[in-house]
Amino acid sequence: MVIAALLSRDTVTIHRKSTTQDADGGPVEVFNTTNRGTLPTSAKCRAQEMSADEEIEFGISGNNIGWKFLLPTDPQIDERDQLVFTDSQSVSHTVDVLGKQRNADNQGIMFQVNGEEKSTKT
Repeated sequence: MVIAALLSRDTVTIHRKSTTQDADGGPVEVFNTTNRGTLPTSAKCRAQEMSADEEIEFGISGNNIGWKFLLPTDPQIDERDQLVFTDSQSVSHTVDVLGKQRNADNQGIMFQVNGEEKSTKT
């Protein structure tokens, strides 16, 4: 099996943040695909939960969940983006991107994006 096939199990929708103003003039952050302009708004990938050690490395704590996304293409994702996907149990996840994507193999064959899903538990 080729690497691209292994990295294409999941699909993420890529939303980019923009800031607008509410009726009182205060800032409101909005995430949507339109804000990405001509950049890709979805990508095939392999989504995996981070290990406890990886979550510590990226400063993810509490009930939040760390995710890493391995991609066979370069969708130009950075910290202004949010990734939305549905897992194999039909649970939807919204993940804030941490930092910039990186060329994981330095050959342009596999890219990695890390993110944090904020817990809705109180």
